[in-house]
Amino acid sequence: MKENKLMQIGRQFHKDFFEGGMEQAKQNLIKLNTMNTQENNKLIAEFMGVVFHDDENQYYNADGLHIGNTLHYHTSWDWLMLILGKIEDLNYELPEDSNLIGDITHGLVSIDIEMTFEAVVEFIEYYNQNK
Repeated sequence: MKENKLMQIGRQFHKDFFEGGMEQAKQNLIKLNTMNTQENNKLIAEFMGVVFHDDENQYYNADGLHIGNTLHYHTSWDWLMLILGKIEDLNYELPEDSNLIGDITHGLVSIDIEMTFEAVVEFIEYYNQNK
């Protein structure tokens, strides 16, 4: 059985707690969450055709327009809605038992950017593995 991210995080928190105490476990969890958010932002950026220019330390969208030196998919509805438009334009056929689009819709209806962001990441991961 493939271990999901939540199980991995729980296992790491448990290990950190018993090796370094609650404060160390919390600090490591915050650090891990920050790293996951950055990785997920990069995953979305690749999906959107965003390119990072090392020499300038800047991101450019697929049209070559400068979008800044940080990614804001996890905090900006404006950024996140662009991805939802691309997902819709794909007309990607999901298996009947998939709830990926339902999870995105639930995040949107709940006006919960974190939930929507995570659901978008799950969709992109699935799409990348099955395209």
